[in-house]
Amino acid sequence: MNNVPEKSWHALTSAQLSKAIFNADFPEKYVKELPAQTLFLVVKHNGLDSSADLLEMAGLEQCRLLMDFDCWNKDDFQEDNFWAWLAVTDSSEDLKLLKKILIASDLRLVSLLISKYVQWIICEEPTEEPPAPEYFTPDKGSTWVNIKAPDSDKTFLLGRLLAMIFETDAELFYQLLSTTGERTNTEIIEEAYQEKQKRLANEGIPDDEFAYSINAPLSTNEVKAELNKEQTKATISDIRPIHPLMYDSGLVQPLSGLLGKLSAEDFESELTLILNCAIVRWHIELWETEQLQQLCDQVKGAINIGLELCISYASNLTDIEIYNKLGLEKLYRLGLTHVLHLHSLAKKIDKELLKDIAAEKFSLVAGALEDFPLFPNGINKDGTLNVSPTGELEAGFQAYERVSQLEIAKKILGEFLL
Repeated sequence: MNNVPEKSWHALTSAQLSKAIFNADFPEKYVKELPAQTLFLVVKHNGLDSSADLLEMAGLEQCRLLMDFDCWNKDDFQEDNFWAWLAVTDSSEDLKLLKKILIASDLRLVSLLISKYVQWIICEEPTEEPPAPEYFTPDKGSTWVNIKAPDSDKTFLLGRLLAMIFETDAELFYQLLSTTGERTNTEIIEEAYQEKQKRLANEGIPDDEFAYSINAPLSTNEVKAELNKEQTKATISDIRPIHPLMYDSGLVQPLSGLLGKLSAEDFESELTLILNCAIVRWHIELWETEQLQQLCDQVKGAINIGLELCISYASNLTDIEIYNKLGLEKLYRLGLTHVLHLHSLAKKIDKELLKDIAAEKFSLVAGALEDFPLFPNGINKDGTLNVSPTGELEAGFQAYERVSQLEIAKKILGEFLL
């Protein structure tokens, strides 16, 4: 297979991208041309512990962003994830990957590990005798170091990292030791978080204010007014499409049919922007694989609902004409408004009325009470029940994708509000 040009990445899932990378004539070139967010989703699909080869091919800035995506939960540093990044370097045959990860790491976080788990003594004169049996020296007795990480594996990983720092830049090694304790761990994490946010903003990840604006409700009347205007949607061309976000699960009709009639580039750039705004707005991290996939399905479902509604509002317009007037953003905001209305209805229900009700009705109310409502798997899109051969109602939830689901939900919720 030849190296895959950017335009042929269309509709590639994480699994397909992983195969395409290793089938390419020049895998390293292919990897370096991927957006960092795309590469991260491929790494998470494969598993970090199985991705040393991908990380070795990745660029330094890509690795830095991959760690930004993986090592934070909002403004909380995920230390266990950071240890996993150190652990994956142990599978490499040499120390090149460890050196890359060290350079890509925020040294503030390395200093945080040192402050938590490393004790050291600097001697006025070098000595051959350690101050205690567990101490070791990197510099022939001038400095003695004791690592007390949470377990033996982490002790090994941190020791190997410190050895790499010392061998690469001894002055940095001493600086990291000497500056430990100058700031609290909370201050270190806050500084690292702010720097991480700057890097993500430069990568095109939206800030909170913009993300909330893209997720703001848009009423039916506002949309109908927009459909009656002579206008063309704004073109979004500065966002690189993140294909796994869009295509790790499919699109439903009529949205999938619309995509088949369009130039993919504008559609995918705008959908990527909306999905990233939803990720920020609904507080999902990229490493939360199941929650991320569910949210992407919910966003695409809301867009599909918005398109279905607009087709019913403006029978004189084709789906392409509707898209050209509104773009995906307004379709999403319209659909989101109707989905979130279910949450408002569910919150009004007297909880006493939910005792001893049918399982399918209880699950529908429970799904509607989610901040971003979900539709129960136990109810089909036509309102019939989805039961197993043993007669049990199908468990779990899915995204709202069709107006018909909204109508089923409003009917059931309405029974409790009479």
